[in-house]
Amino acid sequence: MKGYERLADDGVVAEWFADEEFWEALYPFLFGAQRLAAGESESQAIARLTGVSGGRLLDLACGPGRHAIAFARSGFRVTAVDRSTFLLGKAATQASEVEWVKSDMRSFVREGEFDLAICMFNSLGYFEGEADNRKVLENVRRSLRPGGRFVLDLLGKEVLDRLFQATVAEAVPGVGTYMADRAWADDRGKLENRWTLTREDGRIERFFMRHWVYSADDLEAMLREAGFDAVRLFGDLSGAPYGQDAKRLIALASRPRSG
Repeated sequence: MKGYERLADDGVVAEWFADEEFWEALYPFLFGAQRLAAGESESQAIARLTGVSGGRLLDLACGPGRHAIAFARSGFRVTAVDRSTFLLGKAATQASEVEWVKSDMRSFVREGEFDLAICMFNSLGYFEGEADNRKVLENVRRSLRPGGRFVLDLLGKEVLDRLFQATVAEAVPGVGTYMADRAWADDRGKLENRWTLTREDGRIERFFMRHWVYSADDLEAMLREAGFDAVRLFGDLSGAPYGQDAKRLIALASRPRSG
């Protein structure tokens, strides 16, 4: 099995997200045409939610660049960061005006440079150690100018509890079918996904991933501990309340003007 279940010599589980084969194999399922096209409308919604209409933007864990490209075309000066060479390659073919940066979220910092930072599509919580995930938030806060804003998009634990399915499947014509078996781990602090990808030619590939899942209270506490203020939580990018009908867990936070 590829991805997360490979062990290092010291017994620590390898970092599944560093496996380029994972992103290449699952790209058609994670980033279908509809999700890619939604980047433009989601970027417009982020601008409305934050009140930030221009300036310098950081897209952290940008993937194939669906938000970075939309923001750049609307006039933002965009820096987009990801550690996947494959995903950055997909993105760079679409927009040369974006600064594409290959870097790890735990180390990327540009002190006081950005007016707006975004981290979309469940990209926080990949790291096995909670201190690493908190470091990402601290890096974002430091990279914002005083008063700069941060939008974080996750599938909150409350939403996942309501919508949880132990098994899901999807077929993509010309590629194959995937089945994902899901289970809670670590006292429901993490979600495990076992992916089985069956190619149309009959080849079978298996991948495993595990990531943290945060409740609204946990996420707000993490943001405040990382130095953010004016933390607000929403159920979608339109600014709907985070309640029983929430589709996502959207956090909007600011770097303090004095910090």
